[in-house]
Amino acid sequence: MSIESLRREIASSFGRGDPPRVHELVRWDGFDQLDKEDAVAFYSGKTWEDVLAHLRGIASADYQLEEWSVLSREALPYYLRAHLEYLVETLAEPECDEEFVHYLFFELRQVVSDDDGSPFDPVQTRVLELVAQEVAAVMADRQEPDFFWAADIKEEVAGFVAELHGTPGDERDDRMQDLLDSASKLIRPGKGRYDLSALLASPPEFVAVVRALAHPFRWSAVDRVVGIDAAGFPFAACVSLQLLQGLVLIRTAGKVAGEAVQDECVDYTGARKRFELARAAIRPGHRVLLVDDWAKTGAQLAMARRLVEGLGGVVMWAACVNIDEAVRDHAGLEGVVLHTVFKHDGVR
Repeated sequence: MSIESLRREIASSFGRGDPPRVHELVRWDGFDQLDKEDAVAFYSGKTWEDVLAHLRGIASADYQLEEWSVLSREALPYYLRAHLEYLVETLAEPECDEEFVHYLFFELRQVVSDDDGSPFDPVQTRVLELVAQEVAAVMADRQEPDFFWAADIKEEVAGFVAELHGTPGDERDDRMQDLLDSASKLIRPGKGRYDLSALLASPPEFVAVVRALAHPFRWSAVDRVVGIDAAGFPFAACVSLQLLQGLVLIRTAGKVAGEAVQDECVDYTGARKRFELARAAIRPGHRVLLVDDWAKTGAQLAMARRLVEGLGGVVMWAACVNIDEAVRDHAGLEGVVLHTVFKHDGVR
């Protein structure tokens, strides 16, 4: 992503609306009293533009980041606009303000690991991931001693991303694993296939499965998430929201309102089914993630790939709640990266 594109993403997600009023700046709960008093003293009456002007004009490391980190959950995203704008500016400089970059990600890491959870909504979270990705790219070739803070910055950026979504071994991941274990117990044998109804009806477990489906693709260049009729739709819709990418639906033949292309496959029961995809939904070069609930033979995923690639898209990944081992040998899925949350027996 270019610097200008990153600036536009920041501008659309942070610093919007009026600045918080004095009584909205902090929550007086008995914690961090001195930092909160300093925060009110500095941020009171200021817009994010005022804070950016302060950052541009400082002669020493007076970043006000500790004061920013204790602001209320409403004020944090507003004033983060200033710090992100300054970050983008300094990254573009031959000698960026590495100390600022280091301390910004240190404080961001503390903020998102708060016991009350991250104060950032899903769109803001995705933008912060893009910012972290850009910083990681800039710092990739920078080594000490020429860049004194480089190693520390890389460590803080990695720690921030880990806290944002959880990584194996931390408390958040333990909670996620507990939910996935619980989710596996909600997947029950049905009429010729596993029944996911109880999973869909249980919000904590359903959300955990969706996050597990989307997690490997947070850093991938996904252009479209394609869901397959019909049980794949709820999972695909939620994954597209997680990744903030467009959703495309492959429907049963005859269901698409506009011009469509069609293909067919023989499903796991031996029944022949015909599906269709709106021509306007995929553009040449679109990198596509297929999402379905259960892949038993791979025939339906291969059919979806043919539809997408017939319109010029490229199917690079497929994610399902479960993928049976036989699917991995399907000739029509050669070169597609397959991701599953559970194994064929419903156990992760």
